[in-house]
Amino acid sequence: MKQDQDTESLKKLLLDGSLTLLFVRHGQAGGNGTREGLLGAALSKTGERQAALLARRLATLPLSHIYASDMARSFQTAEYVSRFHSGIPFQSMPDMREISPFQVRGFPPPHSARERAIRREERERVERFARYLRENHHPGQLIAVIGHNGVNGMLMAQLSGTDYRRGVRIVCCHTSVSVMSMAPEIPPVALRLMGCTRHLPPSLVTYSNV
Repeated sequence: MKQDQDTESLKKLLLDGSLTLLFVRHGQAGGNGTREGLLGAALSKTGERQAALLARRLATLPLSHIYASDMARSFQTAEYVSRFHSGIPFQSMPDMREISPFQVRGFPPPHSARERAIRREERERVERFARYLRENHHPGQLIAVIGHNGVNGMLMAQLSGTDYRRGVRIVCCHTSVSVMSMAPEIPPVALRLMGCTRHLPPSLVTYSNV
C-alpha cells in the first residue's frame, strides 16, 4: 500500500501538461566487476537492489523515453526501469557521462591545458544534451534521465538557465528521484521534487560508491 500511495503522489506532480523530466541518480557502483561495452564499475549488489526498487516505483508512470549514459552504473540502473517500460525508447547517451569536480564551485580550478580542455568538453556535451532534450521532446511527455550526481545537477542548471558553478551544488543519494517540469509560462521551469528516496528502506540509502 505504501508503494502504491507513493506512486500516486508522484503521478499527481505530473498532471499539468508540461514537459516533465525525472532526474535519477544511478544505483551504488563497485565491487561487482564491469560490463562489456560500458565504462566504469558495474552496480554493486546493493546498487542492484536499489535499482530494482526504483524500477518498481516508476513501473506505472507513463514514461515516454528513457535516457542513460554509457557508464555501467547508469546504464544498468536504466535497464531495471526499462523492464517495466519495454514499449518505449531507451537510449544510451555518451553526453550524459559523469563530469569532473572542475565544474563545481569551491573545488580547485583546472591548472593544465589538458584539465581546462576536460572542463570545456564537459560543459559542451551537457549543453548539447540539454539542447537535445528541448528540441526532441514536447509538453505532455514524461522523460526519465537516469544519470549521475554531477551531470544531473549540471543539466538541471542548464535547463533552468542558471550557472552550475555559481549556483547551489545538487547532491543526491543513489537512485534518488528529482522532478523538473518545463512549460511556456513564467517562470518556465519548476522543481517539484528533489532527491527523493522513499522507495528505499533506510538500510539501502547510500551516497558513496564502493
